[in-house]
Amino acid sequence: IRGSGAETGVRRELGYCVFCVDPCLCETTSLPLQRERMSSDALLFGVLTHHGLPYWTLAMISGFAHTIYTLIVLFIVFGLVERLGFCGISVWRSLCGSVAEHESSLLPLPVPTPTVCVQLPMYNERAVAARSIGAACSLRWPREAFEVQVLDDSTDRLVAALVDETAAAWRARGVRCSVIRRERRDGYKAGALELGRKRTSAEFLAMFDADFVPDDDFLHRTVPRFYSRAGEPLGDLALVQGQWAHLNALDSLLTLSQSLSLDDHHAAQMVWRSAIVGFVNFTGTAGVWRASAIEAAGGWRAASLVEDCELSFRILFAGYRTAFAEVPVPAELPATVEAYRAQQRRWTFGWAQLIRLHGRQLICGYRCAALKKAHLVYHMCLSAQWPLWMSWQIAAPWLEYLGLFVAAPDEFYPALVYLAPVMIHMAASTLIACVALGRRYSEPLRRRSPAGAFLLAPLLLLRVVPAAVVAAGMLPHQCCAWVGGILTPGEAEFQTTPKSGSVGEAATAESSS
Repeated sequence: IRGSGAETGVRRELGYCVFCVDPCLCETTSLPLQRERMSSDALLFGVLTHHGLPYWTLAMISGFAHTIYTLIVLFIVFGLVERLGFCGISVWRSLCGSVAEHESSLLPLPVPTPTVCVQLPMYNERAVAARSIGAACSLRWPREAFEVQVLDDSTDRLVAALVDETAAAWRARGVRCSVIRRERRDGYKAGALELGRKRTSAEFLAMFDADFVPDDDFLHRTVPRFYSRAGEPLGDLALVQGQWAHLNALDSLLTLSQSLSLDDHHAAQMVWRSAIVGFVNFTGTAGVWRASAIEAAGGWRAASLVEDCELSFRILFAGYRTAFAEVPVPAELPATVEAYRAQQRRWTFGWAQLIRLHGRQLICGYRCAALKKAHLVYHMCLSAQWPLWMSWQIAAPWLEYLGLFVAAPDEFYPALVYLAPVMIHMAASTLIACVALGRRYSEPLRRRSPAGAFLLAPLLLLRVVPAAVVAAGMLPHQCCAWVGGILTPGEAEFQTTPKSGSVGEAATAESSS
């Protein structure tokens, strides 16, 4: 029996026995005498109540809620392992003097030069179509081994005309730039990529969403990674994923919060997964694929709204590995709440579909080391954190009301105990992301204003505040998206993220040379 009135047996603090012969005695009788008046049946079955609920019911509520919390803590522990592992990798690189090789050095081109096709899937991208085509056609690669496919599903005639005009202008400058259109938008983005793949004989396929603006040396810094230093093909490497950077990170609190989560993902998680696990998922853009690997895995499919991740796991099951290259590719962050909600819903819905599609095969069919499998399960199930957090947010007030927090009875301690893992994770993620990628933001400002670059450091650290607020506000929306992905069979509608063509006030995503 819990409560500060254990010596007086006050009912409102201790509860009472429902089998007591004289219930009024529970108000006045001391605890020892109250126990004596309990019937043998009550002692046998333990039918005590607290706040009107039997204690076995409270035990079930507490057990269920703390199981949810334990799963959340497991996700946090895995995340901290990735981030602390990234710190170890960074220290090792510094000691070995290999930072330049991993970040910015231009690797020698293989001989003979492999053919590369750049694919640009787009749909009514009025604001960014011309910029995207221009950036792709400006990539440096031997022209006899280079082509660009604009996979345009636009239904807006003005946008289609703009795409045709821009492609024609680059063809006049000697670039093989073709526009591929479909009568029906079957399979959405995956369908367009599959059609383009079948219409090229290129050995490697580089893919960019319409809002990404790669530097002209992107191919020189990624394609050679498919070969050893001796120039031999690394046949088991299917994908080299580039690193996202941001054109408009400082435009608003919304874009600032997004930049933190993406920096954390592309600075810490991707590097660790590539180096230790040998697997990173394709993010749908800013990556180079080995065309034969996609063919071996069965091609692009529209079974999930995250067709990129779905293909990545099929590539894994087919025996390939994927790698991450710290080659930044600037892109536009969703600048409005509506655009951000659409993007996040698609991602969460699609990852939930992925669990339904491939979860059983990963757990039961894919053979690998136990620790690797544990991480891959964590990787695939990351989106499950949304319903877990939603359930915990609903349960926590009831646990407090019913006095079921596993902590000292002081009212201050439970909050500290339960919030500690979350706060440690947030602090570690923020600090590591800022240290790893902070110069991407500070260098452009330092050239214009050293004082502005100095003041930017605390701003980058404080990104955690809007990021936490946005995550809390998105919780119901994301939970509904996850449940929808788990329960919805077949294809779902692919909603593109609206783009404005913003490049930001401070050009924060300048790539470091």
